[in-house]
Amino acid sequence: MDGAGRRDGRLGRALGIVVATAFAAMLLTVPSASAATTVSQTHTFPCVPLNPPIPGTCAGGLSATLTPTCAEGQKAVGGGFWFDSFRVAVAVYESRRVGERTWRVSGFLDDTRAAGDLVAYAYCSPLSAAVVERAQTVSLAGPRGTLRSATATCPTGTRPIAGGWSGTPASYFGGSLMRQSERISATAWRVSAVKANQLGISPDLTGHVYCAATPALRTAARAATVAAPPVGALRNAGGVVTPPCSGPTFASGGFRLAPYGSVLARLSELRLAAGGSWSAAAVTYRPPPGNPLYGLPVPNWRLTAIAYCG
Repeated sequence: MDGAGRRDGRLGRALGIVVATAFAAMLLTVPSASAATTVSQTHTFPCVPLNPPIPGTCAGGLSATLTPTCAEGQKAVGGGFWFDSFRVAVAVYESRRVGERTWRVSGFLDDTRAAGDLVAYAYCSPLSAAVVERAQTVSLAGPRGTLRSATATCPTGTRPIAGGWSGTPASYFGGSLMRQSERISATAWRVSAVKANQLGISPDLTGHVYCAATPALRTAARAATVAAPPVGALRNAGGVVTPPCSGPTFASGGFRLAPYGSVLARLSELRLAAGGSWSAAAVTYRPPPGNPLYGLPVPNWRLTAIAYCG
């Protein structure tokens, strides 16, 4: 080979190294299941005795907001929560990204059997791409059982890496229960909620989508039935975990819980599970005689957990 040929060969190999390095750097802009870290924060709802006391029952009416925050140099690329549904009944009316490094979870304690925890999670990554937020707000005006959806869409050139929701702070006088939070297209995220109270207050629901210029994410989903409580029981619980993400990267997850219009279930878990899977759980209720919801049909539920893999 002459001198010019050797120089061309060296130049080709050098360009190949540069291109390969640039391609690897592009892949690293997506959150990695192995590199990502989890930050959590816990709030313990106390058992406040009723007056007069009722054995095995504590007072509700308490609220909590948790803000797990990623370390400097990392971004929150997703988040989630969990509560012990056999100890506490919490309406999680907010689960969303706040700023670059924080995921915020807010919940209202309806009632409790004992002291119990609400845990919030932020999933953190050294994501190099800028994260852009879009949101849409709708009103849940109407009778109990009114269902509304909010759909937020990413700007051109970006894709959803995660989504979340926020709503009017729940209380005994009004609030909503989440029924859906998932990507519905290559650019949009939808959240849905049902109005949980018959009173005249009309809570708002806002859907949030977090967008970045990253490669398309694949979907891994799995569904399971969460049965209605047996006759004579007040509650039942069940969950489902997606298959592990098969690729080297992981971003976030979502869920849906049907039938959407019933108020007799609530989401109790939405979080990253071992091995790059996504876990969702729900608790179902059978109101006892004397409860304002007594007599409503008590369905079986279809719960779907959804992981988004890159």
